[in-house]
Amino acid sequence: MLGQELPALVRDGYTSFKVFMTCDDLVLNDAQLLDVFEVASRAARWWSTPRGMTRSGT
Repeated sequence: MLGQELPALVRDGYTSFKVFMTCDDLVLNDAQLLDVFEVASRAARWWSTPRGMTRSGT
């Protein structure tokens, strides 16, 4: 779910996200937080690459 929803939000133009580490109902554990960071990093790299091109420029 995370790997689909977060990239979709980036493609839709969202540039910031909140994650919660202290609210009991919304808290993420360390592994979940690292997953969010990884997916966000990949989505940001996608966003900074010209659409339809790979990083190698082809």
